[in-house]
Amino acid sequence: MWTEWEFIALVSDSGKVSEIQGIGIDITERMKAEELKNQLLADIKQSESLLRTVIDSTPDWIFIKDSSTAS
Repeated sequence: MWTEWEFIALVSDSGKVSEIQGIGIDITERMKAEELKNQLLADIKQSESLLRTVIDSTPDWIFIKDSSTAS
């Protein structure tokens, strides 16, 4: 479980810290989403690198067709 904490020092009228309060928030889902995002970005970079290697190494012409347009 991942948590994020915020601490607040309560100061008395004499200027001394009389109490410290802490609030913890569960950020497990946020951290899981961040890890998934990082993994997906790494996968995309690897795929892009592989595609770039194929494109750079072939002497053939490569055409890209937009399949969403009618032709």
